[in-house]
Amino acid sequence: MSGKVFFIKEEDELIEIDEEALSYESHLQDLLYKYPNLLPGDQIDPSSPRRWLAISKEEGLPDDENSANRWSVDFLLLDQDGIPTLVECKRSKNPQLRREVVGQLLEYAANARHNWEGDKLRIKFEELCENQNENPEEKLADFLGQDNDIEKFWNDVDTNLHAGKLRLIFVADQIPEELKKIVEFLNQQMDQAEVFAVEIKQYSRDKLRILVPKVYGRKNKTIIPSGAAWDEKSFFDKAKESLKEKDLEKLNDLYNFAKANGIVAWGGGAKEATFGLKMHHPGFSKNLFTFFSTGRIDAYIGEIVKYKYFGNEVGKWLANELKKIGVEISPNKDLKRAYPTFNLTELDDEQISDFKKIISALLERCK
Repeated sequence: MSGKVFFIKEEDELIEIDEEALSYESHLQDLLYKYPNLLPGDQIDPSSPRRWLAISKEEGLPDDENSANRWSVDFLLLDQDGIPTLVECKRSKNPQLRREVVGQLLEYAANARHNWEGDKLRIKFEELCENQNENPEEKLADFLGQDNDIEKFWNDVDTNLHAGKLRLIFVADQIPEELKKIVEFLNQQMDQAEVFAVEIKQYSRDKLRILVPKVYGRKNKTIIPSGAAWDEKSFFDKAKESLKEKDLEKLNDLYNFAKANGIVAWGGGAKEATFGLKMHHPGFSKNLFTFFSTGRIDAYIGEIVKYKYFGNEVGKWLANELKKIGVEISPNKDLKRAYPTFNLTELDDEQISDFKKIISALLERCK
């Protein structure tokens, strides 16, 4: 390596600091474990910089819910939106960094979706806090800041897992061109998951060390400025990036149905275009359903159950009705934590029609 960075002291003295290779993969892992902010959240999402909550190191992952762990993920993190982030570290000299590590991390993600749950990650986080003599609720409340809704956060984690809404990050001291191309291609093609490569270069002189991270793989797709809201035009412009014509028609049909029967509330996320279906009820301000431009639909059974005037009876009815159109809801799931996710692309015309009937009946029940 021959790179340098330059440091100018107050007396205008120019100091050259040479690039230095990281000695071991474990060295890189130790740095990330101690300083997770080396993953630059502002480069991953400039409009809403990602912040990291460490869950575990070398987290075991089975290939079946009834089997022992087959793999281990170097790091498991969550961001402030409850998106699971799987991190794999390799040195540039490791030949696996070219292709093998890509298949490895994709395999992790595919199995994490089916074999992890929000409750499991919550337990892992609490165990980590206990080992570090920290209070998990205080630490999470500090992490979430003003949006201090701990139960919703863990529900979001569970929803994201089952929807395959994950983030995969390869980390190395140097990212080869082959990996950059693979990451950029995957990140453009996948809707729910994100893939990034983070290059962390080290520079040192005497006792001074400088670490410089750089992200590869950011999406160049339609975004809306943070704090603004989507509208009908921008939402469907965004939807055209993900959906085929037939599925666009389904989404438009559901949008018109929602607009005619409830209250449509536009989301304000920086990257994900959404609208929520609300209802005319003075004490309930949550969405009943959230519709995404990718075709994803989130059902807020948990919020319905928690509201004293609706309660478990309405929530149980909705869960049973959604199961009839193929929505997966675990029979052992506490309905207060039930936020099932499904996709309109997987519903045929008859199921879409039945879903609209469910919405109508739900609105009637909740009056």
